[in-house]
Amino acid sequence: MVARIVVVEDEAAIRLSVVRALSGRGYAVAAFERIADATPVVRAGDFDLLLVDVELPDGCGLDLIGMIPEGRAPAIVMSALGSERDFGRGFAAGAADYMGKPFTAPELLARVSRHLARAEAREGEPSLVFGRFQLEKTLGAGGYGRVFLAKDAGRGGERVAVKVLVPPPGDEQDAKRRFIRETLTLARLAHPGVVRVHDVGEKDGRVWFSMEHLAGETLAERILRDGPLGEHEARALARGLLDALAAIHAQGIVHRDLKPANIILRGGRVAEPVLIDFGLSRQQTERSTTGTPVGTLPFMAPEVLGGAPGDARSDLFGLGLTLRFALVGEDVFPGLGTLALARAMSTGPIPAPPGPLSDAFGRLLAWLVDMDPGSRPPAASAAARALEAVERREPLTA
Repeated sequence: MVARIVVVEDEAAIRLSVVRALSGRGYAVAAFERIADATPVVRAGDFDLLLVDVELPDGCGLDLIGMIPEGRAPAIVMSALGSERDFGRGFAAGAADYMGKPFTAPELLARVSRHLARAEAREGEPSLVFGRFQLEKTLGAGGYGRVFLAKDAGRGGERVAVKVLVPPPGDEQDAKRRFIRETLTLARLAHPGVVRVHDVGEKDGRVWFSMEHLAGETLAERILRDGPLGEHEARALARGLLDALAAIHAQGIVHRDLKPANIILRGGRVAEPVLIDFGLSRQQTERSTTGTPVGTLPFMAPEVLGGAPGDARSDLFGLGLTLRFALVGEDVFPGLGTLALARAMSTGPIPAPPGPLSDAFGRLLAWLVDMDPGSRPPAASAAARALEAVERREPLTA
């Protein structure tokens, strides 16, 4: 049976490109420019998927989602706004997914096919969590989310990691804001060194997103089990992490919680680190304010401890301490209580790793963990070039 798709989009060029892409795939498409024109079709519910813009000439497209007969068809919101508020409004209205403009035809077709498959899977598997996931085990839990390994019926039974919002009591709104921020952040990134998001959604007030399941252990687990890395492995780790940081910083994103527990070694390979947990990330263009330090204390930059929001150089400081942990096998100031540790991290200096290291690599590590952010590498790309010079045995000059 041919899937029937309703498209509501006021920009003629976008509407035409969407219709062409969907029709070319063999779907039956009904396209509208205005809410009023689409309302009778949507109320009738005689379709399989709704694609709707947010800002339409005669009102908010999200109102159409509420007109869909219950359980009849999913909806995908299309919007160029891209704000957390707009994202949250879409899911609050009952949307199954959110697609930021501009988007490509392959991205459109991939999302459409996934949601059509998910709808079919939901009909055949009513007991699945969120209508599509067969949970297998818990992978981890944090301050406001729990991650499960699951089989995704909407993706042909593929194993995925599903993160579900579990807000702490009294902190529901802030937790939801951070959760949505993490989803938006990951959805914008396409890099092998950053965990990839598949789908997002909200059902019965529960917000979730699914992402690739990474076969491997965290860097922290690897070091605690097998002991410290040698310099050759640490350089390989640094190459991968600097490449990933350059990619996220190019998108204006700061991770703000770079540490061994937030790095998974893909397939157990040190040279293929993957950054996870973007719940504390922020856009560098966000208004800078001082306040409560954000991050994990043994890997937090001194300016962040002082209340600064953190930037790319703060991430590089966290990277330097992460590499030091990998080389030493323990935090930089082991055995200190919270107050003493915060004082030591704020005042420094960060001691050099004990043990044999080449002079050039030692200098690179010292550059990354300089207490003055203005004296650190100006960007991940600059640190990567310095690492290349180290490996070519060239003089390293900061």
